[in-house]
Amino acid sequence: IPDNHPSFLGHFPNAPILPGVVILDKAINLLSRALAQPYASFVIKNAKFFRPLLPASEVVFSFQFNQNNQVNISLHEGEYLVLKCLVALPVEHQLS
Repeated sequence: IPDNHPSFLGHFPNAPILPGVVILDKAINLLSRALAQPYASFVIKNAKFFRPLLPASEVVFSFQFNQNNQVNISLHEGEYLVLKCLVALPVEHQLS
């Protein structure tokens, strides 16, 4: 996440962190591109944030399909878990 991302300016002055909604948006965007599916076709079932992201943070995105035609997303900063999220797949991409 570049340290000049606009959300750092107001969230929070003198102690910037990346808002959770921005983190979640980036994760769904990555999933959308990885699966070549429209962004709006995913349904977020749940999301849990484990640590804040500071300016210039580098994160690793990963996802795994589960047996319920859903995707488990995780974001890590180094060894630390930042986000776990469960997303429902669009019908046309569900496993049979």
